[in-house]
Amino acid sequence: MTTDEDVDKLLAPGGALEAVKKYREQGKVKAIGFSAHDEAAALRLIKTDEFDTVMFPLNFYSHTVGGVGHDVLTEAKSRGMGIFALKSMARCRLEPHG
Repeated sequence: MTTDEDVDKLLAPGGALEAVKKYREQGKVKAIGFSAHDEAAALRLIKTDEFDTVMFPLNFYSHTVGGVGHDVLTEAKSRGMGIFALKSMARCRLEPHG
């Protein structure tokens, strides 16, 4: 999910969310999640309370230097959602110790 159009299509009657929710009702799907690269899109989807998990680009550099992802983490945590970090090593590299 990147644009408002992406979110609109997902949430529209007859959209993908509606189909996946039917599978969950049938026991074929246990949890429903989404992946986003845009904070506004992610927050919009989180606030629907339709999703169990969110996957979002989260890493030390962008979070501390750019403030990216703070609102997504806060909102997802407040709703008890599972959180998956995309690009967790972006912009930095861990050096081996020893």
